[in-house]
Amino acid sequence: MYSRISIVIATLFLVSTGINAATVFDNFGPDMSFDCCSGQGVGSLADQEIGFIFTPSNSGYLSNIYVAASTLSGTGEIIFTLYSDNAGEPGAVLEEFNLSGLPDYTTDFQPQQIIASGETFLDSSRSYWLTASHPNAPDISVWNDAISGGSTVAWRDSTVTSWLVQPHERQSALRVEVSDTNITIDIKPGKNTENIINIRKDRSLKVAIIHDTGFDATQVDPATVTFGPANASPTKYQVRDIDRDGDADMLLTFEVKDTGIDCGTTSATLTGFTGSGDGVVGGDSVTVEPCP
Repeated sequence: MYSRISIVIATLFLVSTGINAATVFDNFGPDMSFDCCSGQGVGSLADQEIGFIFTPSNSGYLSNIYVAASTLSGTGEIIFTLYSDNAGEPGAVLEEFNLSGLPDYTTDFQPQQIIASGETFLDSSRSYWLTASHPNAPDISVWNDAISGGSTVAWRDSTVTSWLVQPHERQSALRVEVSDTNITIDIKPGKNTENIINIRKDRSLKVAIIHDTGFDATQVDPATVTFGPANASPTKYQVRDIDRDGDADMLLTFEVKDTGIDCGTTSATLTGFTGSGDGVVGGDSVTVEPCP
């Protein structure tokens, strides 16, 4: 059976969260507090790997993971692996992270921030697993527990090929953050690629949100969309196939004077949210004329 290590003390420390990131799972206590002296031991003679399941509250690209990890013996290393969920147990490996220089178990320390690649998309309709293991068994490291709460744990070691999944009275400390979903927009679709905007003559400006693989443009809520340096809201919108690929895109119209686009502007950004609350962001270049 897996190792659970426990001494009854608790601690708390502060960490600063990433910029432009949304927290989609968090079981840390107030001010990122966690249990310094209770946790799941990984490594040992059995070379065990232990993980917990989580479901993100919103979709987005994985940006940061925060954990509380310490060392009980050995080199002070730990490996965290993000898996997809496969029928209630860890499935395919999505990303892997190696932490070193861990603090000693039962000491006061600050949670560790793991910066992800930014390329792994977490879907709020699916669950994922984060596991901990040790690269140098029989050394032992610890994934410290959250102060309270239970979860479902998956466990395996070098003697078994399948996962053992069962309820557990504790859960390891974990915070997961995602960045806004990057989307493709096209300013003045169907026109030249320079996206020339005449700030004296052009009254309105059309911007298309393009349907991409894995992203449905029609899910964007037009009422939440802003565009340009002045964060203009659209005056109208319509759903149609802009790029003639058979998928529905979204075409929005803005008043040029409201966008804040002026001489010196070389690109413009569109932001918004889907109906389910997921943030989206996209940009395109512009050429402004007439300018000195």
